[in-house]
Amino acid sequence: SIYGGTRILFGRSFKRFGIAFDYVWDTDDDAEWDRAIRPNTKAIYTETIPNPRNDVTDLRRIAAVAARHRLPLVVDNTVGTPALIRPFEHGADIVVHSTTKFLTGHGAAVGGAVVDGGSFDWEAAERAGRAYPLITASPRPGLGSMLDRFGRGAYARAVREAVVNDIGPSLSPFNGFLLHQGMETLSLRMERHVDTSLAIAAWLEQQPEVESVDYAGLPSNELHDIAVRDYAGRTGSVFGVTVRGGIEGARACVDGLRVFSRMTGIGDTRSMVIHPLTSTHATFPDEINDRLGITPGLLRLSIGLEAVDDLQRDLRAGLDRVAALAAPAVSLAR
Repeated sequence: SIYGGTRILFGRSFKRFGIAFDYVWDTDDDAEWDRAIRPNTKAIYTETIPNPRNDVTDLRRIAAVAARHRLPLVVDNTVGTPALIRPFEHGADIVVHSTTKFLTGHGAAVGGAVVDGGSFDWEAAERAGRAYPLITASPRPGLGSMLDRFGRGAYARAVREAVVNDIGPSLSPFNGFLLHQGMETLSLRMERHVDTSLAIAAWLEQQPEVESVDYAGLPSNELHDIAVRDYAGRTGSVFGVTVRGGIEGARACVDGLRVFSRMTGIGDTRSMVIHPLTSTHATFPDEINDRLGITPGLLRLSIGLEAVDDLQRDLRAGLDRVAALAAPAVSLAR
């Protein structure tokens, strides 16, 4: 699955630029890939750890598809972060991050990053019928192409000149400072984030008010083999939990929380919770949400740096409210 905000960006903002997207639901199905990839397809895009259901992707499998079709593989590693997985080592050509999240780590600076691995063969792609004129064509007589002038750094240079310079999504100096400060503690923070997430996910799985926990690091998860192979079982700190009682159960649970903040952000020092069906995925058709597993009882948790005991007590308070919904009414007569 792809993060809801990204799907909105693709389907609304990018659509205005004439850019279209096709989604592949079964990444193990070569025929579905072949149907989706067209002569004018420019790239394959995926995420390491999709949000909100922690359904980790098989990057090696997708990288093989991209290589076969001579397409660059773009990977969003916002939730995975370089502390847990380095997509270039699994076949990615370009990596993107929302630096607002884990890289900065405190939710106080908005930013993004594009990292060019310098590995994609743009000329071979063009010989295979793919067109990347921004990279390979001369912009004017007497001036070489980006590839001629910058070699392996051609894509990064093109992004800087044709996107950042022309459209303007540049980082302020102070936000850059906050990002730099945050990255210095990334590995330490991620260790705490994931240790706590593993403990909370395993605990939630045992609670009677919980229908399911979407965390690939759990042995019960259908993607656990990929989680162990690529992440040593440590699949981040953003995952889904489905409580009993549908949307009323989800509402009751959130209303009982005091430590978890009701926020749409992730990757903060603070733990956060949202209800995807009425927030990040509220504008999607029912059939899309059904395929994505966005159900009425699903909550997304982003586990922060608080103590495990404090988070468990808070979640227990929320789950007690879920239990109260199912408790039989008792009437007293005199």
